[in-house]
Amino acid sequence: MKKLQILIIAFLISLAICAFVSMQAKAQGTLDHFGFNAISSPQTAGTSFTITVTAQDSSDATITDYSGTVNFTSTDSHAVLPSNYTFVPGDDGTHSFSVTLETAGSQSITATDTSNSSITGSQSGITVGLASPTLTSTAPSGAVAGTGFTDSSVLAGTSGSNAGGTATYTLYSGTYPSGTQVGSSSVVTVTSGVVPNSASFNVTTAGSYYFTAVYSGDSNNNGASSSVETFTVNTGSLDHFVVSAPSSATAGTAFTLTVTAKDAYGNTVTSYTGTPSLTYSAGSISPSAMNAFVNGVGSTSVTVTTAGLSVTITATAGSHTGTSNSFTVTAASTPTQTPTPSPSPTAAPTSAPTPTPTQSQTLALETMGQYLLVIVAAVILGAVIIWLVIQKRKRPNIIVLN
Repeated sequence: MKKLQILIIAFLISLAICAFVSMQAKAQGTLDHFGFNAISSPQTAGTSFTITVTAQDSSDATITDYSGTVNFTSTDSHAVLPSNYTFVPGDDGTHSFSVTLETAGSQSITATDTSNSSITGSQSGITVGLASPTLTSTAPSGAVAGTGFTDSSVLAGTSGSNAGGTATYTLYSGTYPSGTQVGSSSVVTVTSGVVPNSASFNVTTAGSYYFTAVYSGDSNNNGASSSVETFTVNTGSLDHFVVSAPSSATAGTAFTLTVTAKDAYGNTVTSYTGTPSLTYSAGSISPSAMNAFVNGVGSTSVTVTTAGLSVTITATAGSHTGTSNSFTVTAASTPTQTPTPSPSPTAAPTSAPTPTPTQSQTLALETMGQYLLVIVAAVILGAVIIWLVIQKRKRPNIIVLN
């Protein structure tokens, strides 16, 4: 008895289900069009958004068992639209899709049944605003003075493959934002959202530099600027030496010689740590090699032994040389012997000054002098007479006349 009751109940449930399904089928009607969810405006060019499409009858009821295929079109020829889609039982007549409109302005999207092109549905009046892309630039690495280098940029978030316009690269020397522009800016054409590299820049002075890159924008995209890209232009390899000597020196007396390592453009090669040899144009030099360089500069105390005019010193390392300014080397002075001082002669005693005689004293002295002369004359005459007398006595025959 119980089994019979169970069978009767199951049968009644089956009848109820069949009646419900039949009523739903009659209520749905046949496919008349496709409905769209309300699409908000504005949308941004190049930015995807979601649409929901529903298969509906003439009274806008959902055709839950729709299993047809839809195709999408748009007034935006650059729009990124879904591929043809065939509804499946799990969709229950409704499915969501991702769409990207690329062209600014008022656009529309249409869904069409591929088996009956008269069955369509559309959403019009979708406002699409300009995209706001970002520009990311990459500074050159390993730039070297005298060797060309470029800047590169990537444009993201544009209105897709139709992005155009231009990008302008500008190079500055120094520190941002007070640098000095180097040469002319490089302007490149953006095609399908792709930004070419800049033209080649070539600078000969090592130091700090930075690039700026600016995207112009176009009818579907706002402009954009990259962040400032700082980088360093390095010195080239060793090319020559700059030798600095004093304007004058003395043979045998040490003086300081300074030598700087330079690249082909006159930048100091700070990585050079060598010890170039030294030669002197007028003779020998000691030492014959520089001390090790520090940050590309060497300083050594040297001595030359030969004097000369317009002499030079040359520094050499392999094929790299450099000659100093011309300078004068004077001969060392000969030491002068200091004479031994002679003993000072003993001064003779100074006699007392003779008093100056008076006039009367002077007359008396003169008179006395006269008397003395008379006496001396008389003595001499007497002596002569005596001699004559003696001679007469010896020689009687001789007559002496007076």
